[in-house]
Amino acid sequence: MGDRIIKVTPDVTLSINAPFTKHSRTNMRVANCGKARVMWVIKSTNTKLMFNPSNGVLDPDRRADVKVLCEALDKPGGQDRIAVEFTALTDSGPKNFDLKYFTDCQEIQRKVIKIDYNRD
Repeated sequence: MGDRIIKVTPDVTLSINAPFTKHSRTNMRVANCGKARVMWVIKSTNTKLMFNPSNGVLDPDRRADVKVLCEALDKPGGQDRIAVEFTALTDSGPKNFDLKYFTDCQEIQRKVIKIDYNRD
C-alpha cells in the first residue's frame, strides 16, 4: 500500500562507499506518487547518518532530493537501516512538517531501506 503513495529511490538498499575513515555523501529521493499531500520523515538506526532535508511535506507529483551524509565510521556494517515514515494529509492538514501532528497521526506508514557499506 505504501509504495502507491510514495516512492523512495533507492528502494531496497542505499550504498555508502569506502573509505569509512572520512565523511562520505550520497543521495536519495522521496517522491509523492499519490493524489494527496504527504508528510514524511527519515529515521536511521545509525546516528552517524544525517539527512538534508530530513522531513517535509510533498504535494502530489513532487519530490524531495535528500543528501545523505555519513560521518567517519570506526566499524561499518551490521544491520543498519533507514526508515522513511509517511502519512497522507487531508486538505486541511499542515502545509509544513509538524512533529506533533505527525506523532499524533494514526496512519503512519513506513518504507525501510537497508544500508550497504560498500568496501570496494
